[in-house]
Amino acid sequence: LLDFAARGAPAESDSLLRLVMVDRVNAHFWGFTSALFTIASKATHSCRPNCRLRKSDGALEICALGQLDAGERILLSYIAEDTILFASTAARREYLWDAHFFVCQCVRCTSPDTCRIFSCPCGGDVMEIEERWRCNDCGREFSAQDEWLKRRLADEQDAVERWGQVRGTLGKVASKLGSAEDFVGAWIQEASCQKEASEEVYQTALSQLSSLRGTCLSPKHWLPVHATLLASMLALTRHAQRLPSNLSKEEVVEGVQHFVRHGMRVCPEASYTLDGMLDTVQHILAGMANAECAACRVGNDGSNGQGYCTLLAHMD
Repeated sequence: LLDFAARGAPAESDSLLRLVMVDRVNAHFWGFTSALFTIASKATHSCRPNCRLRKSDGALEICALGQLDAGERILLSYIAEDTILFASTAARREYLWDAHFFVCQCVRCTSPDTCRIFSCPCGGDVMEIEERWRCNDCGREFSAQDEWLKRRLADEQDAVERWGQVRGTLGKVASKLGSAEDFVGAWIQEASCQKEASEEVYQTALSQLSSLRGTCLSPKHWLPVHATLLASMLALTRHAQRLPSNLSKEEVVEGVQHFVRHGMRVCPEASYTLDGMLDTVQHILAGMANAECAACRVGNDGSNGQGYCTLLAHMD
């Protein structure tokens, strides 16, 4: 702040307070500091974003998550952690108030939350809307005191904790979940350096994911959607390495298709945290190699030169 004043900028308390607030609310983390950007720092927050940010060559790129109409507002999520982004409306609003000083009124916070879906006894989908729960089929409403809802919320909390254990098991590889090619490349590289350790990690993660995929949550809930996709991606790395896999090629494709159906249609938030997976998904379903795809340049030993998608197309 002293340097700010020394440069001739207004140093009154109101100006300094405004500077601090702008930095707190609109700045983006950049290395060990923060930075303001002409466009990105002005983008509106939404818990259902239509764009994401990506660092590239010292710049910050805004990437669309789907088709944007002319004049459509750019929406970014100010929430980076998926367990918060996929949490309840109350939890998201509490985080955004503490971190950015506003009460979120985005479309997800004010309409049925298609990310956290429970299966109603009637077979319909029970979703939250502004901290109230209602089945979209039979119309039944569930209060916070309802024993059925309490059990579902307890099951969800238990599943979230187990999801954290999966990420803990995978270690630094889990940090690559935002990009399929980075995830596969990191896994293969790790496996080539520590074969026995990676085998143990694979088996442990597999067991943890199996329990998540078998949870009583709706298959449309974000946790089973993510667990199914991650299990498929782990199986893909095994096929690419010519190692035994718990899933066949057909089952891998089915798991990816499950994500395409529910991750994109029912739970668009999943495309925000895992949209990098979609490029590889398209290559898998098309069964073709793409010389321009970063994933196709990941070698069997973590080096460049072998088409990853070509390996998939020729699975045994």
